Amino acid sequence: MSERSHDIGVMRALGASRQAVMAIILVESILLALCGGVAGLLLGHLVLGMAGPYVESHSGITLKFWEFSWQEGLLIPALVLFATLVGFLPALTAYRTDVGRALGGGGR
Repeated sequence: MSERSHDIGVMRALGASRQAVMAIILVESILLALCGGVAGLLLGHLVLGMAGPYVESHSGITLKFWEFSWQEGLLIPALVLFATLVGFLPALTAYRTDVGRALGGGGR
């Protein structure tokens, strides 16, 4: 957050409220978790699909890359919850950012 204090100061100077800046930071954290979770699931199943024939030929175990387990369904909501908790501290820091200090160079 210290690297982004100038950006936060600019947003606040342009009229963004403290709550809006805090919400932006939280939403950014949640979106990063969502995109990472979905990309991880897709990449994992893609690798499973590519490795499936090799595993089947060497061990006889069939891997179906299109099947999802119920545990994978819990992954995305858990990531959103975790991202909200982890993103709260930077959002609180952004909430408390002093506009004058951030834009005056004292915030770095």
